[in-house]
Amino acid sequence: APPAAASAAPPAARPVAGVYVRGIWVRKPLIEGAIMAFWSKLNVSSRDRNDVDAEECADATLAVLRDAARSEAGKAALRRLLAPLQGKKAGSSASGGGSWLLRTPRFTNRLLEAHRPFFLGALGVPAGAPLPPR
Repeated sequence: APPAAASAAPPAARPVAGVYVRGIWVRKPLIEGAIMAFWSKLNVSSRDRNDVDAEECADATLAVLRDAARSEAGKAALRRLLAPLQGKKAGSSASGGGSWLLRTPRFTNRLLEAHRPFFLGALGVPAGAPLPPR
């Protein structure tokens, strides 16, 4: 039998929440606690290359959500994440009404305002229907 010290594996490294561009951590996440990793559609900005344009990040995030919504499983998952917008429960996290996607109202509102038809469709709501305020 191997010695006890040799069998104890070091704890697995866990990624830190943040915005990653091409595998490199750039800044704190725009959605609280999220790991936002982009391999395309997003470039770093600022003199020190330690930021991303919020609008570009919102567009890149929406591209990921649109891609996920192409499958039935992805549509169902997105509907669950957005359920709190309709006053329904989604999961058990303490903030964002139970949805990690809605944890940061400022970023969520930016997405909702810019891409309202997509989110209404994802929720199965008619195009002219109002979304409850966040």
